[in-house]
Amino acid sequence: PCEWFRVEDEGKTVGYGWIDVVWGDAEILLATAEDAKGSGVGAFILEQLDNEARRMGLNYIYNMVRPTHPDAAKVTAWLTKHGFEENSDGRLTRRVGHRV
Repeated sequence: PCEWFRVEDEGKTVGYGWIDVVWGDAEILLATAEDAKGSGVGAFILEQLDNEARRMGLNYIYNMVRPTHPDAAKVTAWLTKHGFEENSDGRLTRRVGHRV
């Protein structure tokens, strides 16, 4: 089942992570507060989602950035920088346990 995680800094929510098992891999989503961007919160969330996928015995985490996303290119570049590879079906995948 899907699970949400929240990241707080001094009592303020600065990000969310989501994970769901789909066909043996982990679909993930993460979001950071506007004022937390560039602070490492996204990378922290990503590592926690990776750890959760590993705990579940999964092999890959993935995300799909929709073409209609207002920052699609920026988000895709960020995921690629963090070890994700683009697939022909539009998914960005990364092997669980990958270290950048």
